[in-house]
Amino acid sequence: MYPAIVLCLLAPGISHAHGAGITFSDEVNGYQVDVDYESPSILAGIPGRFVFNLYTDPERTKNADFTDLWVRVLEKVEGRAITLFAGPIFNPEFVGAGFLYTFHEGGDYQLSVRYMNGEEVLAESILDIPVENDPDEKAIFLNLEFWAGALGAVLVASLLGGAGYVYRRRKNALT
Repeated sequence: MYPAIVLCLLAPGISHAHGAGITFSDEVNGYQVDVDYESPSILAGIPGRFVFNLYTDPERTKNADFTDLWVRVLEKVEGRAITLFAGPIFNPEFVGAGFLYTFHEGGDYQLSVRYMNGEEVLAESILDIPVENDPDEKAIFLNLEFWAGALGAVLVASLLGGAGYVYRRRKNALT
């Protein structure tokens, strides 16, 4: 029982349920492309998990087998699409294919998704992703990057303080 509780607390994106957030979809080559975002809106500066599914029927009840995907996050700027992220996403057996991403500012973005089964391309789609600026300035404290930087600063300060203490003790012992 305890491992399940710990897993839900440490990785809330894994427990994503269809319909809890936003669904982006498209029909390509008889497949239903389905990309879920864990929150009801995409806010700049707040990390969120995308989960990728591919179905063989319009009712989205039969999963298509795919081994991995190629994903690109594109920002639409002055009529051009600038690539912000590009990389492969493996489709694990249990959790589902997905990744965590933070949009740094609001605007119009695109998510390019190519579902692969080995070397075969099953479906490819480009989905429009609207990102809003966060109206709550306190949201920086929810940002993973903020906490990683704060933890790094504390660790560096601790190491420097400890090194200074050891230096002073050795200097005093020598005199």
